[in-house]
Amino acid sequence: MFRTLTLEDLGGGLNYVDVGARDGIGEKWKRVERHINLIGFELDAVECERLNRTNHGLNSVKYLPKALSGSNGTRTLYKTKNPYCSSLLEPDLPWLQRFSFGRLFELEGTQEIETTQLDDIEELRTFDTDVMKIDAQGLDLEILSSGESMLNRCFAVEIEPGFCKNYVGEYPYSDVEAYLRSQGFLLFDMNLKRVGRNNIFGDAGTGKEQILWCETLWFKDVPALAASGRVELSRPKLLKALLICALENCLDYGYELAELGFKQGLLTNYELQLLRRKENWALGPREEPAATMIARTIGRGLRLLPRGAREVIAGEVVKPHLFKAIVAKRPHRREDVSGHDG
Repeated sequence: MFRTLTLEDLGGGLNYVDVGARDGIGEKWKRVERHINLIGFELDAVECERLNRTNHGLNSVKYLPKALSGSNGTRTLYKTKNPYCSSLLEPDLPWLQRFSFGRLFELEGTQEIETTQLDDIEELRTFDTDVMKIDAQGLDLEILSSGESMLNRCFAVEIEPGFCKNYVGEYPYSDVEAYLRSQGFLLFDMNLKRVGRNNIFGDAGTGKEQILWCETLWFKDVPALAASGRVELSRPKLLKALLICALENCLDYGYELAELGFKQGLLTNYELQLLRRKENWALGPREEPAATMIARTIGRGLRLLPRGAREVIAGEVVKPHLFKAIVAKRPHRREDVSGHDG
C-alpha cells in the first residue's frame, strides 16, 4: 500500500521541519525521501549553504541560516571546541569535565546573534508540518513552546533532551515530557545515551555509565484528541501518519489509526483489510541512484588496497562525483565524536 502512495495522495507530500539540521536529514527518512518537503534551520551559514547545494532525493528542500529560540531578539552564541556542542546556553563546564567528552564543550569564543521564534518564521506560516525534529543543545522546550501553532498540526516529534542540566538554564527531560504530554503527544521510543567518567574506567564499556541524554520519538494521540474534538483528520493527514508509523515500525498504533480512519470514512474497507497484514506495512529498501550504487561497488573493491593507492585512484581514475562515497574513513578518535545532542 505505502509503496504506491503519490504526492497527490499525501496532499503534496510529507512536511518535515528540521531544527539543528547540520549534516542533513536522518538516514531512516531517506526511505521515503521522495515524498518529503523539508525546511531546515542551521545557524552555521556555511553549513547551510553546503546543504542547499547538496544533491538530494527530496521532493523539495530549503535550509535557512536562522537561529531559533523561545524569543525574538539578540542572544549570545557559545562556540565550543566541537561545533555540534555550540549552543545559545552556556555549557556547564565544571559538570561536563567530569565526563570523558568534557573537552568537546570547551569554549572557543562567543558571538551575539539574532534569534527567532518558530511561529514567526515566514516560510513556516503556510507549511502544514507533519514531522518536527529538534536538536538544539538544551533549547528544545524553548523552541517547542515558541511553535505551538505548528505543533498543533504536527503528528511526530523527534527530540533529544538531557536528563541533566549540561547547559546552564537547560530544561531537562522531565520538563520536556510534561510539555509534550500536555500538547497531546505520547512517547513511542527512547534511545538512552550514556557517557563514561573522565577517569581510567571511562572506557570500561559496562553499559552502566551515567545516562546524560536521550533520543526520543513522540506521536500525537490522535484517537484521544479526535474523541474530544481537538483533532479533525483528513485523508492526506491520515495517510501521512500511517506512513510515518510504517517507517518507525509502530504497527499497532498505525492500525489503531487505520481503524479510526475507516470509521470516519477516510479509508476503504479494502485498504483496512490490506493493513491487517504485517507485510503490507513494509516500505522496502531505500532506492539508490545508479551513480551511488556504482560508487559503492567500486568502493568495496578499493578498500582492499592501501590508503595511498586509494588516494591515487581517487585523484586520477575515478571521477570526483563518483568517488565522494568511496574512500573508507578512519575510525573517529574520541575527541572527534560529537558530544551531547540534546
